[in-house]
Amino acid sequence: MLSPVVLGVLWLMFQRTRWGILVRAATQDRDMVAALGVNQSGCLQACSRSGFFSRRWAARCRFARCVHHALDLRIIVDVFVVVVIGGLGSIIGAFVAAVLVSELNAFGILIFPKISIILVFLVMAAVLIVRPWGLFGKQKRRAPHPG
Repeated sequence: MLSPVVLGVLWLMFQRTRWGILVRAATQDRDMVAALGVNQSGCLQACSRSGFFSRRWAARCRFARCVHHALDLRIIVDVFVVVVIGGLGSIIGAFVAAVLVSELNAFGILIFPKISIILVFLVMAAVLIVRPWGLFGKQKRRAPHPG
């Protein structure tokens, strides 16, 4: 129930505020932002701090989880799959892909228990074949070739 609210707040913050526009600009073209006189390091530090505090807040809100030596590997793999399926740079794509991956994991265990581990990777491969830039990602335009 909280995820759509967080998604909405993040989307509004990055799309409708001056800070969000500066963060998006600094991640796309740092030289241009520096030429405009924007303190891009401060802007990106604020973005990192907000991510840190939201992570701390989320850790306090969830139930205690068993910690083991391979936990980081599982999380990194899931995050990689979510970013590839959703599309690089798309917050809404990441949300939709995270819901899709969690549903695939849940129903994969019930319906296809033998291949539930690779089911997510099969979907990721299908998305990469159909849309290499992800479900909600934007295709990069190629610069005109001088010549």
